[in-house]
Order: sequence, then structure tokens, then C-alpha cells
Amino acid sequence: MNHPTICALFNYWDRQRGALAAPARADIHPGDIRGILPEVFLLERNANGRFYYRLAGTLLCQNARRELKGQRPLAHFADLDRRKMQIALTQVAEKGTIFKAEILGTSAQGRAVEQQWIVLPLKKIAGSCARLIGACVTLDEPAWLGRDPIVRNSILSARIISAGNKAAMLELAGHSVSTHHVSLRPSTAQPFHGLGGIADPDIPHGIAELQALIERQFGRRHTQYEPVLSQRYTDSFEPVADVPVPNFNVVPLVTSEKRIQHLTVFEGGRDG
Repeated sequence: MNHPTICALFNYWDRQRGALAAPARADIHPGDIRGILPEVFLLERNANGRFYYRLAGTLLCQNARRELKGQRPLAHFADLDRRKMQIALTQVAEKGTIFKAEILGTSAQGRAVEQQWIVLPLKKIAGSCARLIGACVTLDEPAWLGRDPIVRNSILSARIISAGNKAAMLELAGHSVSTHHVSLRPSTAQPFHGLGGIADPDIPHGIAELQALIERQFGRRHTQYEPVLSQRYTDSFEPVADVPVPNFNVVPLVTSEKRIQHLTVFEGGRDG
């Protein structure tokens, strides 16, 4: 389930881009998203490929207990997660994909809160660095948040979404997506069409009762077992057809052993 702020930013971004792959920075008007602005950020990539906060909402700065403008958003990720995030943000900047992640934020005193991130591309202007718009929201609001700063982040899950993934785009927009519909109402159709004796198909019937009805309607079915080849492990590995009905409780014997009542005797004994 996506946080309402995530859906609101995505829907605004989607409307502003129209038929384009992404809107331009000039198409983003802070007044249009005033209600979610405290959780929104704007990233800029410099010539070295590193990302910095160009703008950061007041709530994000409050949770970090410092001004984030000019800071690196990946600085609080451990080495492996930092590289994953760098690759993901580069994909957004260069290929116009969408990045969504579940992030675990850890405070200076070791307390944790789960966050959702979304990062969306903005159209490049010739000669300028790539810019991205995104949002970071906490899924809970513990009392310590804003007093105990978040100092470490780690990835719980992450997705890179292309604009061609219609189901994922609908999900980001806040629409529930279902690939199939399962009705929990009892079926009013006759499950055994033509099978007499079932007055009400919506009333559960026992297996024994159904079996008796089937036998009365179609007769008893007699099952015949075909002879099965029993594999005895001889030097030639040739099966011997000596067991007409399989008995799954009997373990095949090798050629050097025999049974006496419940005992298995190996012939040959011990040398010397």
C-alpha cells in the first residue's frame, strides 16, 4: 500500500508531464503541491554523477535535525546500499524510470522507523544537470521522531518501474490492481449437473454422501491394477515381473539377502 503523499506526488507528476516521458522543472509549481511540500525533495546531479539535495521539505529537515540543502541524500546509507541507490537514481536520471523503495531509518539512539521513498525524473534541459523530484514519508509517527535524528538508512525493498508497466503505474496512482476476481459468495450453479439427489447445491455435503450419489447415478467403479514390474537390483539391472500388485510397504531385496520372518539375513558372513 502506497502512502497518500507518494500517490499525490506521482499523480501531480503524471498530470504535468502530459504525453511526455517526464515534466520539465518549470512545470512543477510548489503551490500546486502545498499540502505535501514538507515531505518533498528536489535532487540535482552534478558533473561527477553525485546527487545532492537542491531543496528539501521542512519535515525532512526536522527528522534529520539539520538543513539538508546541499547535502548528499545517500550519505547515510551503508556502502552496499549506497551503491544500489546510486545505480537506481542514475537510472531515473538517464532512462526516465521511476524509483520506489521501502527504507528503514535508524536514529542516533538506535530507534527505527520505516519510510517510503519515490523518485521521479524531470526533463533535461540542454547544458544543465539532471534533476529529480521525490518524496520521503514515514509510515509511522513515533513520539521521538523530530527529536532523535535519523542518522542511518538501509534498503528494505526497492523497485525500478518503467512507464510501460501499466499495473505498477496504476498502483502508484493509488488504484487497487487485481489480476483476477475471486467471489467469496456460495455458488448458485449446480456443481454436479445432472446428478440427482442434491436438493440444495449451496448446502455443503460430505464426501461419503456425494460418493453414494455418484455410485447410484453412474454405478460403482471397479479399479483394476495392472501387473507392475518389480525392480530387483542384480548385476544385470533387468526387472523381474514377479509382483502383480505393488506393495509400497515392502523394501526390495538385493540378491545377497533373504528374509526369515521379520529379519533380514545377508549371505556370505565375514571373511576369515
